[in-house]
Amino acid sequence: LTLSTLGYIGVFLSLALLIYNYGKIRYLFLIGLILFILPVLLWNYVGDFKMRIGDSVDVITGEKSLEAANLTTFAMFSNALVTYKVFLDNPLFGEGLGSRPMSYDKYIGEVIDVEKIPMFLNREGGNSLFLRILSEMGLFGVLVFFYFLFISFK
Repeated sequence: LTLSTLGYIGVFLSLALLIYNYGKIRYLFLIGLILFILPVLLWNYVGDFKMRIGDSVDVITGEKSLEAANLTTFAMFSNALVTYKVFLDNPLFGEGLGSRPMSYDKYIGEVIDVEKIPMFLNREGGNSLFLRILSEMGLFGVLVFFYFLFISFK
């Protein structure tokens, strides 16, 4: 799983959906138990997991600046804050398809101190599909995306 927190979450959510789709509801308890125990084990035995979660909590609570956090946390939060700025300016339709790099360049100076950390991580991708959809297509794009997910789920 390459020590990716989202990788672990994705695998177990996929298993939970498979179990649900095949009608094996009684196994959902087992998945829930694993989802409870797994973070505890990861926290105690995987240093990168503990560092990423700890830095994320510290940034959210204000105990650590975004510039002082690890690169994973920095990329995630800086891109989320850029998307938030784009959303405030263009909530309904975003800034348009393919505009993510331009939006990033436009707002990153408002989000971080560029002189302290001149790195631009995930500039094009926005660090997640959801953030990119929200930035480029706004609420309309998010609703269309979830509509297609909903009608495709069987």
